[in-house]
Amino acid sequence: MVSKFLVGRVILLLLTALALVSCTAAPSQGDRTASSAAPVPAPVQAPPQVPSNLEVEAASADTVAVRWLDNSDNEQGYRVYRDNILVGKVGANVQEYQVTGLQQGATYTFTVKSYNTAGESLAATCVVTTSAPPSAPANVQADATSASTVIVRWLDNSSDEDGFRVYRGSHLVGDVPANVQTFPDTGLQQGTTYMYAVKAFNQAGESQATMCSVVTPAPPSAPSNLSVASITQSSARLSWSDTSDNELGFRVYRNAAVIATVGPNSNTYSDTGLQSATQYRWTVVAHNEVGDSPSLAVAARTLNPPITVRLDRIGVYDNGEIFLRDLNGGEVYIGIVVTDGNTHQEWRLPATEGGFYTLYDNDVKDLGQTVFSVDQVGDHLRIAVVGYEDDGGTGETLLTQALGMAIGAYMGGADTLLGGIAGSGGFGNILARLIGASDEFLGSYENAWRQESNWGIGTYADISCNNGQSRDILRLWFTISSP
Repeated sequence: MVSKFLVGRVILLLLTALALVSCTAAPSQGDRTASSAAPVPAPVQAPPQVPSNLEVEAASADTVAVRWLDNSDNEQGYRVYRDNILVGKVGANVQEYQVTGLQQGATYTFTVKSYNTAGESLAATCVVTTSAPPSAPANVQADATSASTVIVRWLDNSSDEDGFRVYRGSHLVGDVPANVQTFPDTGLQQGTTYMYAVKAFNQAGESQATMCSVVTPAPPSAPSNLSVASITQSSARLSWSDTSDNELGFRVYRNAAVIATVGPNSNTYSDTGLQSATQYRWTVVAHNEVGDSPSLAVAARTLNPPITVRLDRIGVYDNGEIFLRDLNGGEVYIGIVVTDGNTHQEWRLPATEGGFYTLYDNDVKDLGQTVFSVDQVGDHLRIAVVGYEDDGGTGETLLTQALGMAIGAYMGGADTLLGGIAGSGGFGNILARLIGASDEFLGSYENAWRQESNWGIGTYADISCNNGQSRDILRLWFTISSP
């Protein structure tokens, strides 16, 4: 049963509360309006969204650029971590940050988180290995393809190069893309030594250099001591000294026309099929793929040809008078001198002592007698003949004496001297006058041929000997030939 005391206490409290309410002032109209809306609590902020598409790109040998996609609109910024260590932060809406001080060829874990007052987003993570310079190329070689061009070749020894750089000395002369293994260097000087270095490169830098050297080719040096070692009427043997070690051979010119090409290290050449007594000029030039050396020249004259003079026939004219002593025929003999300035040959024909040819009017005898022959004729060829009919006098002896007296001066071409001796410039007449009138003078003949007329080679002379009285009595046939 409830205590009357507790009931009384409850009633007292209720009455007190009513009394308090009745004491509060009634609110104004404005107060009633203001107090009618309850206060709204502030919203709670959420962390920003995680960034996406995180990527890391090398910017230099020790720097990378970290990039991401901004996926939120409530971030205050971004924090960038390397291996869970905060390395930087950027403001809202920024989507890149560069991290420096990295080691080449090292592996790093990069993390990016957006953040605001509510905290950080989830992490975007990327693992990357920084780049290192590529391996050096191997087997670098330089081949000179001409005097001004070198082809540089190498072996690609890496898989991460962006290309190759080629240096001549300390100067960069070219670069080529990755995997290319040749480079042509042009505009060079012939006969020059060049040093080449090839380096592979990428974003991390260049590899170590691999080097080589090359000497561009040059024309060979000129041969020396060119001479005509020996010469004949139809050939010449040339000799020279080889002064170079890079020739492909030698070109031989005769009178500016190429006549032969001989191999490297050659030092002689025999030129054949030449004309006798002819001046030639020979030039020798060393050559290679670059060009010709300076030339070296020599001139020489081939030897004079061999000469043979043959007395083929002898005869007499019918001049309307009897020149012979009797009808049994005349006893004819002749004297012949032939000289080339170096060699002389003199004949009394027939050669037998006291001999003669028995000839009648218009009679001809075949002789085939060689009266002159040399292996190398001199500068001229001269022939003199005098003929007589033996009348029993001393003419034959005088003829032999006259030949001996006159031959020395005739060899030297001293016609004036001989003319002074006999009072006539004609050698045939000189012989006749020296002999005297003991025998019947049938006539004389003389002629000369020089180099300009080829010494009369090929001449078949049908000559008449005049006796000085406008009568041609003696007739001779000569052949001048060169075997």
